[in-house]
Amino acid sequence: QFLSSGVFNHLPYRFTVQDTGSRGFIIASRYPLGHATVSYVHGLAYLIRFSLVFHGRKLPLWVVHTTAPVNPDWNNWNLELNGVYSQLERSHPRPLLMVGDFNASWGNRGFRAILSTGLTDAAAARGQPFDFTWTQRLPVLPPFIRIDHVLTGGAVTVTTISTHSGPGSGHRDITATVAVGHGKKAAHGIDDFVMGRIPAQKDRHELATFDRLNTWYYADAPRTKRPELEKIRRQTNFEEVIGGLHEDNALFEARRCLSCGNCFECDNCFGVCPDNAVIKLGPSQRYQFDYDFCKGCGICVKECPCGAIEMVPERI
Repeated sequence: QFLSSGVFNHLPYRFTVQDTGSRGFIIASRYPLGHATVSYVHGLAYLIRFSLVFHGRKLPLWVVHTTAPVNPDWNNWNLELNGVYSQLERSHPRPLLMVGDFNASWGNRGFRAILSTGLTDAAAARGQPFDFTWTQRLPVLPPFIRIDHVLTGGAVTVTTISTHSGPGSGHRDITATVAVGHGKKAAHGIDDFVMGRIPAQKDRHELATFDRLNTWYYADAPRTKRPELEKIRRQTNFEEVIGGLHEDNALFEARRCLSCGNCFECDNCFGVCPDNAVIKLGPSQRYQFDYDFCKGCGICVKECPCGAIEMVPERI
């Protein structure tokens, strides 16, 4: 029914686990899902692990659906929640996006153990703990418990999350917007989209470790302390505990970046080269080295603040 309805027309990558009743899985994605690893308890799938592949990087995606905690299936439910916890303790993937029907609220011991591995519940983090998901089939009462969750870990965060009524289930639908921590790629992607360009695949340079930085060029700049909500106010509302930055100190925080391994066109190499072998290519185009004049003294490497230049032995 799902496939024939057309809702997956723009989600070409799919993975299914066939089963009776509500225990089957259909995972559909705009991006390749990678290899799937399925975990079972007594023949029922409860956890599927993927590596979502998009824009040249991988994001671990775990999809959960546990057994309903009703007699005689209590033990299976506990085993499945413990299985999710054990997998997290064993592999500790970061970043991580985990979604699904846990059949467990925040008061459940097994679910709290899952959160204790360092994951963040998106609804709680966004100040929406009472946006309940089950059940939407009561004739008068609204949903009264949240058993469906979006969890994140590492450089992944949920910026918006909401629930709304949907057909064919006792659970409300959940829509979440997920941001992956990679500002530079995001900026390039937005620029390409606005300018109507096709994003080009770029070779990734080697990471610049701290020992390659020339910190003499950087001034000491302590981190801006963000405002925190008073403890008594935290008990009476759902405002953000950690406040944001205003424009001035946000720009200050951005200027604290050491730009490790990324040239920001400071002109140091251009100015210190004794042989005029460094050629400026223009704004945002960085530099080119004229190897006919370069004698390999390495001064440019030593004076580069961010470690963006690498010396490679020449084979003769």
